[in-house]
Amino acid sequence: MDSLHRLKDFLKSAEDPKWIGSVGGQVHFWDKSLLILKGQGVFLHCLDVENPGEKDICCGDFVSLAIDTYLEKASVETIDNEIKLNRRVTIESAMSAQDPNASNFALQQKWSEFVSRMKEILSHLNLQEVYTPSLVCSPAMEATLDGFKVIGQRNQETIHYLPTSPEFHLKKMLSRGWTDIFEIRRCFRDENQTSIHRAEFFLAEWYRVFSDLDQIKEDLGFVLRSLDLIPVENEIRELTIKELFKQTLEVDLLPQSSREDFYRICLSKGFSQGDIIHFDQNELFTLLFCTFMEPLLSKEKGAVFVSKYPPFQSALAQLDVDGWVDRFELYYNGIELANAYNELLAPEEQLIRIQVENAKREKAGLEKHPIDEELQRSLQRGIPPSAGVALGLDRLFMAKYNLESIDFLF
Repeated sequence: MDSLHRLKDFLKSAEDPKWIGSVGGQVHFWDKSLLILKGQGVFLHCLDVENPGEKDICCGDFVSLAIDTYLEKASVETIDNEIKLNRRVTIESAMSAQDPNASNFALQQKWSEFVSRMKEILSHLNLQEVYTPSLVCSPAMEATLDGFKVIGQRNQETIHYLPTSPEFHLKKMLSRGWTDIFEIRRCFRDENQTSIHRAEFFLAEWYRVFSDLDQIKEDLGFVLRSLDLIPVENEIRELTIKELFKQTLEVDLLPQSSREDFYRICLSKGFSQGDIIHFDQNELFTLLFCTFMEPLLSKEKGAVFVSKYPPFQSALAQLDVDGWVDRFELYYNGIELANAYNELLAPEEQLIRIQVENAKREKAGLEKHPIDEELQRSLQRGIPPSAGVALGLDRLFMAKYNLESIDFLF
């Protein structure tokens, strides 16, 4: 009989029922003085006589351990030494433990496993993992996105930025012949900190050539099902911005709806003229969306796609034949997880949009975003018709483990 079976038989003979059914799986040896049995989310932790006391361990579900009473001594053979079971431990969940560091360490272990799992899922979708720089010449093109500037001590004339996403460099790779690619990386945005916003966060971003947003929706559905966030048989519901405006505001929104149209809607819903008189079209839209549509989306349990945005929300996405932006966002329990585009491929149009966004920044007293000339040249060389998506991994992890705050890693 091997050591695992002998130990299991010994534990079954114990009177404490907590020990029965909590033991199973593999035996792991660590530092020749620690024996850990992997069970269904629970571990038994045995210390030799030279290492008494409390200790936290983490593998699978995290457990907090405390010394209770003595057991009869029993010998268990290990690889090259003998360990004596001379302590009895009480098993409890670290999520309810008093030590906040224990809980944080547990989440960090889960996070590590989660990122590895995400790479497996994306690889299963026949996407190839790639790597892009952490110092870039331009952080973004949107007026509302602020990056972090990096200035070296030796050469202060050379300015870099931390990436707000890997979008620019992944598109450059598409112009060089790469096809279906993904990257999981840290990104950085200078924005207000909230329970779902953090300056440093993780994105999983991927692109498919000769593809469209229907394929990206299938990808995201596969990700959610693989993480047990939606049932296998469930289709993800889709709502357009036009439908949301009709449901919440009884307004028939059109692609050509003007700034004045949004301004009148805001006034009709009770917003003060003095508060919104200087809002531009995008700010008025965002005010209405956050006030009326996001509460509706928060009532949608599970996943929902929100699609067909007005043209001033195009960023680097194409417009469809009806004039709506060919993009969608994925919401889960009311929180935005992903943003997907049918990618803009025309270099002239892209340059115009960047200049328009920079004009907004200049008007607001903000520094203009540098233009990534290499990205412009990449578009001039040609990029195949492509669709791409940026998925917030921190928020996806929050959804997976029912966390209320994004501050679980740092």
